[in-house]
Amino acid sequence: MKSKMSKSETAILDEIEADFSQLESDFGDLGLEEDDDGPASSEMQEFEAALAGTEFGSEDAESDMSGGLTILQIADGELPGGGEEGWLGDVWDRVRRPVVNIVKRKAKKIIARLTKLIRKYAKYRSCIPGVMKAVAAFKAGRYGTALRYCYASYRCIRAHS
Repeated sequence: MKSKMSKSETAILDEIEADFSQLESDFGDLGLEEDDDGPASSEMQEFEAALAGTEFGSEDAESDMSGGLTILQIADGELPGGGEEGWLGDVWDRVRRPVVNIVKRKAKKIIARLTKLIRKYAKYRSCIPGVMKAVAAFKAGRYGTALRYCYASYRCIRAHS
């Protein structure tokens, strides 16, 4: 049975939704809706995070030779082609830095809002593991992964509201 949300809950959730919409508006599809499996999606995200950066990281690992990276992979610090050294690596670092900063700021803002909701409303306590994973990813400098966990936590909170 869903309880009625307060105005402050609704406002915070609307702000989080606006943050995700802004990112998708700026960068296109982030791939956040890829695994809409409900509660098991966090397990899938852990699985995908473990595979990230390996030759098994893409769904079609055998045929994916394009080397194209998503915005979230770039924000996690991944390099095209498995890592460029020398001057090309320096150029890539200058290109990706603004993207990383944008994703980092959004992830930080969303984590703060999710934390505020969980601290204030006991009904969202079941969503704590996802936020903890987002915080751990953020602390490790994997801002794209943190954003994925934020989105999963946001969906968890929406499901409990």
